[in-house]
Amino acid sequence: MSPLQQRIATFTDVTTHLITELHELEGLHERVREAELSARRLKRPARALRSHSSRGHRCSVASRLGTVGRRRS
Repeated sequence: MSPLQQRIATFTDVTTHLITELHELEGLHERVREAELSARRLKRPARALRSHSSRGHRCSVASRLGTVGRRRS
């Protein structure tokens, strides 16, 4: 094998190895991204997970006491 052919073979081997490692890193990156998204979903406050229909109606203290719009004499 000539020196040029040896250099080409070495270059091909290194390139193949680097491409393989790049694919592995891309797979790991995807797994980390999915894990981060999953962690964000778990950290949401319980209030954000409830539907609109499960929220209680808020009213003022005055309306609960029945004093809204009435004047004392």
